[in-house]
Amino acid sequence: MTGALTLEIQQLLKPELDELFEDLGHDLVVVRGGSSTAWNQSSDPGADINVRGLLMPASQRRRAGTPAGLPVPDWVAYLPYTPDLGTPGWHLFHEGRAYYPSGDAEDPGGQGVVWIVPLRSPGEVTSGPSEPGWTG
Repeated sequence: MTGALTLEIQQLLKPELDELFEDLGHDLVVVRGGSSTAWNQSSDPGADINVRGLLMPASQRRRAGTPAGLPVPDWVAYLPYTPDLGTPGWHLFHEGRAYYPSGDAEDPGGQGVVWIVPLRSPGEVTSGPSEPGWTG
């Protein structure tokens, strides 16, 4: 993420995304660690992080494009890029509801501009107590 083209993309897109997040975004909380489950192996829970990002229903295209056997996302979060969000072991909290990633956070093209995170529906029931705050 240090090449000339990457730096140019960051300079062009980050201000636009910051404005989009500010105008249309949601106040989200990134909750790190705080669980001893196998799903969340973060040994350092750290502090919660307040971010301004977009929380949107997953598109039909994204749902249909999910490989067989993987959880189908119901929501997608677009978050400002910070390197620490590339480490698993966190979930989002918004308006009293927890949203857990159903897959890895994506940094499209490795450009360090935005994280795209597929999310399950809040309160979704699983087949076991593998995710914190869910019932099984």
